[in-house]
Amino acid sequence: MSKRTLVVALLAVGAGWVAMTWAAEGSGKTVAELREARLALAKRGFDLSLEAYGKLEYDRTTLSEIAEWSKRAVEVERQGGDKAKLRQSLEEHRDRMQRLFDMVVAMQKHGMLSEIDAIQAEYPLLEAECWVAEAKSASN
Repeated sequence: MSKRTLVVALLAVGAGWVAMTWAAEGSGKTVAELREARLALAKRGFDLSLEAYGKLEYDRTTLSEIAEWSKRAVEVERQGGDKAKLRQSLEEHRDRMQRLFDMVVAMQKHGMLSEIDAIQAEYPLLEAECWVAEAKSASN
């Protein structure tokens, strides 16, 4: 039986933890290492995009792209299956969306952005707050 066949068979009977330790094909890295790399990249992408937007470098990023970087970090944890890490990731996402919203509101007050920009920043914040509330509700 090949390694791949064994892994598929174990996953079929509920041994999902195997996927976390099996080396990803072609890269030589484990799934856990790849997830960590994706998580770090998503957070770095968010930080750099937020910084660029704050410097009015609109040709480099949009509000939707900034929010998407943060959502990618959540998705990494969601795929990992650890509910505690997911809940922490959801809270961190909410905090990042709050930072984004606060920056956009401050820029709007100085006439640098419009109301639509504030709405585009508020929606992902409300979405993140909803996700956190749902996670808390599910754990009770």
